[in-house]
Amino acid sequence: MDIEAHRLALSMAGEPDPKRCVLLDDSWRNMIPAKSLGMTTILVSPRTNPGDASHHEADFWMNNILELPHTMPQLWNSHVPR
Repeated sequence: MDIEAHRLALSMAGEPDPKRCVLLDDSWRNMIPAKSLGMTTILVSPRTNPGDASHHEADFWMNNILELPHTMPQLWNSHVPR
């Protein structure tokens, strides 16, 4: 994914600050441009090879999306400061 695609997504979401955004994706290649913008990145992929360097591109790694509340409990806080 191109960095411009991430910028467009931020614009469409109405969030100018990438540090307030989280990218969940099943491709580690998409983590690189998102991280360069300052987004938090979560790779959603079964841990088939934990030693694979490609998995180190993400800030977090989940086997499936159901792990999100455990991985980032702050997303479920009733008050998130802007």
